[in-house]
Amino acid sequence: TSSYPIVIDPIWTTSSTPTATLTNSGGASGDEFGISVALSADGTTAVIGAENVNSLKGAAYVFHVSGEGSWATSSAPTATLTNSGGGPADFFGYSVALSADGTTAVIGAYGVSSIAGAAYVFHVAGEGSWATSSTPTATLTKSGGASNSYFGLSVALSADGTTAVIGAEGVNGSAGAAYVFHVSGEGSWATTSTPTATLTNSGGASNDDFGYSVALSADGTTAVIGA
Repeated sequence: TSSYPIVIDPIWTTSSTPTATLTNSGGASGDEFGISVALSADGTTAVIGAENVNSLKGAAYVFHVSGEGSWATSSAPTATLTNSGGGPADFFGYSVALSADGTTAVIGAYGVSSIAGAAYVFHVAGEGSWATSSTPTATLTKSGGASNSYFGLSVALSADGTTAVIGAEGVNGSAGAAYVFHVSGEGSWATTSTPTATLTNSGGASNDDFGYSVALSADGTTAVIGA
């Protein structure tokens, strides 16, 4: 049986002509713009990481368009996200994640505090409300985290923006770990160094690099951790 109107999914075909090219007009050689990317569920908001901006402090750039079919080549980001308290070699932007509604971004910065690492949450009221900011909504770290933990090397976010998983592949002699942070609502993020849960592998060994990559289901109840 069929229901009307019938909607036919578009068919991807091989192409060497992008719909749009995104760059940063203020960028410089070696910025590594594009080291990480994330997209909202409706395809209208993109976050692009650039870990080497400004002496490796790093940055992330938000691009937003009115509709999924409205992408056009641009070198003018809608917003630039940085951390005013950041320092050289933070590598802010090495990893990025975005909620389904495009209002919450998590930006990893594994180089913070001698590579102990950190992740930063930015939240706005609406998908069209992104503005340049150097003041994260919340800073996520791990109390007791040691140098070379690489916390923030990977990040993932649930669809509703309330659950984040942060990988830290350098923990415990690079056996690695991943940390879950959960809040009651997307607008409830606050700075914390106390993860909701710590994920490890009891059979793990040094140099497993558990946490090098992370993924999270839309409802935030299933995580996959690469080692």
